Amino acid sequence: MNEYDEEILHYFLEHQTQLFPEVVAESPEEAEEFLEDCMAVVCKNIKEVRDYFDDAGMDVAGMSEEELLEASEVFAIPDGRFLVVEGYNGMKKKRWKLAGIFLMAALTVPSLGGCKVGNTQIRLSSGQLRNHNAIVRINDHKYDIRYAKLYLCNYRNLYGKAYGTDLWESYDADLEQYVKDVTIQELTHIACMDILAENQDMHLSEQEKKQAARAAKEYYQSLTEEEKTFIGLYEREIRTAYEEYALAEKLYHALTQGTDEEVSDDEARVVRVQQIYVKEKEALRAVQENLAAGDDFASVASAYNQSREFERTIARGTYPDAMEEIVFNLDDGACSDVIAADDGYYIIRCLNKFEKDLTEENKEKIRVKKKKERFENEYQTFVKNSTFCLNDNLWDDVTLKDVSGIGTDSFFSTYEKYFTTGENTETT
Repeated sequence: MNEYDEEILHYFLEHQTQLFPEVVAESPEEAEEFLEDCMAVVCKNIKEVRDYFDDAGMDVAGMSEEELLEASEVFAIPDGRFLVVEGYNGMKKKRWKLAGIFLMAALTVPSLGGCKVGNTQIRLSSGQLRNHNAIVRINDHKYDIRYAKLYLCNYRNLYGKAYGTDLWESYDADLEQYVKDVTIQELTHIACMDILAENQDMHLSEQEKKQAARAAKEYYQSLTEEEKTFIGLYEREIRTAYEEYALAEKLYHALTQGTDEEVSDDEARVVRVQQIYVKEKEALRAVQENLAAGDDFASVASAYNQSREFERTIARGTYPDAMEEIVFNLDDGACSDVIAADDGYYIIRCLNKFEKDLTEENKEKIRVKKKKERFENEYQTFVKNSTFCLNDNLWDDVTLKDVSGIGTDSFFSTYEKYFTTGENTETT
């Protein structure tokens, strides 16, 4: 289940910033090595993705297929397969400074289109803020460091023991900085969305405020005195944190309404093909001669194909545009002429120009993609026209070195209890 063929590697190379804030691989060889280190898994269908997380101890029973597809660590390959990237082991082995901390986030906290929204990574300038407790300033809005510490200790414990591995077994300054970076990014994203919501005169309903109050009460009562001291927030302020999180989610759903428009069969079409790929012209001539002589396509491929794959399913976007145009116009059983691409030559034979079940699955992937794009367009416009400042001296003073007694990790699951699965949930 863990073989990374050309399509997997190329798709990961093109879409790696879906999960990571910086490029981690620049060639198929580097991508393969990275995925092996991360123990990334290739699943045949969405059911295998769900089974995989079940086996890993994740509670995904109540998640819809769409929610699974929105998870940042799930890469939907155009041919219907899925690549699931486990960043923790790779991070522990190589100390990549990646946003893989969100591997679990998309599955354990309510989705806001991904904590790192698409490819939007907010850049914060360094500076001093007049309010000594302000950790971040966005335009004229300032945010208290105590809310950052609330997120920080929860992230530390949620992701510190992924898949049974205790990443905090011994203090690691690089890992601490990594989690702190993720905390600031998440806090800033939520703050941006709240400002956007206020600009659109969007507010929580009275019912939603009551849900936030109940969540805050339960979470605050779960904290030890040591945890309360580290975070520094009272119950009413934790209620504010839940209200801000809920408002951000409400904005996301509002901006993605109306994205269930029809996706045509042709737009989502998945075809099944066989391919012969060679790099040298001499090999190409031999392939052409054998096919012209009536030799079976599969036998010729067995002798000459230099690609890892022979038979594959593809969707639009898998091949370069010029090549795609040719392949998607082939009828069943037809062969293409020679196509020059990828520093070599392809000859493609179409087995099935319309894979019905895979096409239906691909339609859902496209709908999810459009939903994200709709949100990102407005979000990115706001980010582009805003200024961000981090009180780095204040943040540098926060450390996770001596907080072994702080084990709270239920801030997000408590939110989910009252807003996602709780009774009397109301959205206006």
